[in-house]
Amino acid sequence: MPDTRKITCPHCHTRNRVIPGKELQAVCGKCEGELFSGKPVDLTAETFPKH
Repeated sequence: MPDTRKITCPHCHTRNRVIPGKELQAVCGKCEGELFSGKPVDLTAETFPKH
């Protein structure tokens, strides 16, 4: 497997492996939401540690 980065989904907070260079096309494996929407992520005390 090529080198990957772990990116947390801003929608469901699931960790995803993403190949460097493919970040802008990446979608979450669980909820299929965009991993990079170009908007800030709203975090709570519960979700902050996941990011």
